[in-house]
Amino acid sequence: MDGQNLAAMDSGRAAPGYRGCLCLTRHRGGRSSPFGNEREDAIYHRDPKRVEEEVRARLARLSQLKLNRPFVLHVGSHLRRKNRAGVVRIFARTKDHWNAQLVFAGDRLSNDLWTQARARGVADRIIEIGSAESELLEALYNGAHALLFPSRFEGFGWPIAEAQACGCPVLCRGAAPMSEVAGGAALLRDIADEDGFAKDLLRLRDPATREKYRERGLQNARRFSAKKMAEEYLSLYRQLGMAA
Repeated sequence: MDGQNLAAMDSGRAAPGYRGCLCLTRHRGGRSSPFGNEREDAIYHRDPKRVEEEVRARLARLSQLKLNRPFVLHVGSHLRRKNRAGVVRIFARTKDHWNAQLVFAGDRLSNDLWTQARARGVADRIIEIGSAESELLEALYNGAHALLFPSRFEGFGWPIAEAQACGCPVLCRGAAPMSEVAGGAALLRDIADEDGFAKDLLRLRDPATREKYRERGLQNARRFSAKKMAEEYLSLYRQLGMAA
């Protein structure tokens, strides 16, 4: 969603349209990745009206998700390193400033996490999606206000690149490998700076700020297209061959 959509949602109106950036996906180890084998420019130049229709149709399957309100997205499992408790705490810091929802795509929330959410007054805003297939995950990335991804550590951090490829701004930890994957196109914070993460979520309500990170993310995501990565692997192999 672009700034116009955000302004509409913040006022309680339905978002009038999406930018043309619905992702392409391929299966990746039980998860989807927005970097398929089709033409790279197809990721970024879909017809906006068609994208809006596709995204809204897919999200309409989630009866608990209110499409006239913004939502923050987290994608990942219940592993401690994913810092889901931190996601709840960060989101709770913003609750009095907007009527946003919080969507967890991945493992179901633990009873302890639900207890924490109720204690912080945000349980009624949380939506959990136990298994998001490729098309639904694409739509979530396309429709989200932002991906909130304050993981303690990652092997790579695919949701960062996936979100950016779908035009979704990213908030993540300012440490490797997350910061490297984000490529300077995300809002970065120390893992302990939950107040900073909350402020950044609210900053993205500004249309110009959100558009800036949206565009930066789209450009950064091109680094992870199948064609680009193949070219870089080939270049590396050639360098190793010359060094042998």
